[in-house]
Amino acid sequence: RKLTDGPVDSQPAPSPDLSRLAFVRKASAADYGGELWVVELTPQLAPAGPPRRLVDPAGLTRGGADVSPPMVASPRWSPTGRHIAFVDNPTGGTVDGGILTVADAGTGALLPAQERPWAEASFAWAPDGDHIAWIDARSDVGPVAVNVLTVGGTSSAVATGTNASSVTYADDGSRLIFTNPDTTDPGMFRENPFTVRVGGVYSAR
Repeated sequence: RKLTDGPVDSQPAPSPDLSRLAFVRKASAADYGGELWVVELTPQLAPAGPPRRLVDPAGLTRGGADVSPPMVASPRWSPTGRHIAFVDNPTGGTVDGGILTVADAGTGALLPAQERPWAEASFAWAPDGDHIAWIDARSDVGPVAVNVLTVGGTSSAVATGTNASSVTYADDGSRLIFTNPDTTDPGMFRENPFTVRVGGVYSAR
């Protein structure tokens, strides 16, 4: 069953109640991201109408030196279904991730934020829908922090000096779980000693 009509639709993200499907509409298959669209679904998971653009790219103006067009990627619904978080990549996809942004799932209005961090695309919502775990985006082999953003507020670091590459929440939201690839190669990491060097899966309160 076809749910959208292209030309290049990708990164589907269903809402928690399966009544809506968010996706990224791109101008070219080679693009890192594109625009954030949503289609309403029937209880049989068929399109209930034509898809609509949720977030106006003009609203993603970043200012400063970031002059590349907005490239929305990695949409994820909050567990409550009220919000959608995504990354806005200002590098054209040269670096993975982007500016972590939260929009109202109904209107597409961007939530006011005290902080819009530069995050990897592997972020995760907390079960309460009020917090997002994220990892610093990077383009080198330096250490990164595992952080928690309060939606509409600021971030705090939970684990620093890591080589984390993905993060998620434990079921009750009291702990983060993240992967930490090994960083003991003395040739690669001699100039960047990490606090958490040994590879594996970690948890942090």
